[in-house]
Amino acid sequence: MEELPVYLKAQEVAEMLGKPENHIRRLAIINKIPGIRIEKIWRFDREKILRFIDIKHTAAIHEAGHAVMSVICEMDLIFVTVVPRKDTLGRCINKIPYTENETIKSKLMENSALVLLAGVTAEYILLNIDPMTNKRKEDLDKAREIFNSSNDGSGKERSDNATKIVWDTFMNPLVQKQTKAIAEALMKYNTLKGIQVREIIKACGTE
Repeated sequence: MEELPVYLKAQEVAEMLGKPENHIRRLAIINKIPGIRIEKIWRFDREKILRFIDIKHTAAIHEAGHAVMSVICEMDLIFVTVVPRKDTLGRCINKIPYTENETIKSKLMENSALVLLAGVTAEYILLNIDPMTNKRKEDLDKAREIFNSSNDGSGKERSDNATKIVWDTFMNPLVQKQTKAIAEALMKYNTLKGIQVREIIKACGTE
């Protein structure tokens, strides 16, 4: 016999997500979380909510990876978020300054590639998620495009070297601690400013 779905009240979902009950109802109204409205009462399928939390946590780890690497590369991190859009589950936005200096421009592009690689690397190391699937592969392809844009034939070597740098970075227990702490904050607040990310990293201490 097929099991009937277990439905939760808005209050129970609010407790699971650490959000106010009214906030949960608003999210359901705009289809940001799965729920059904029976007359004036909202009910939430427990399995769908658990899947939603799991997807959001994965996105939080991914974006936290981008954010940590942005700080390590001393980039101008504006914000990181797990508020979904039509084409993505989150974003990490850095301000890239304009420059005509080719050396500086090359370094900025290389750092951008490292940040791209960091999201999928954090997912793989902390969650054991294959980086070659769907949207995750897009970050890898974008990073390769950056390295292959050089005309000196060193694209593959630079790409392999960058992959090793990012892998070694996220194998560091302190970096893992920082990534998890930022992901936890994203689960709670959805969006963090660059200064908030740096404060969380600082609070994690040093090696």
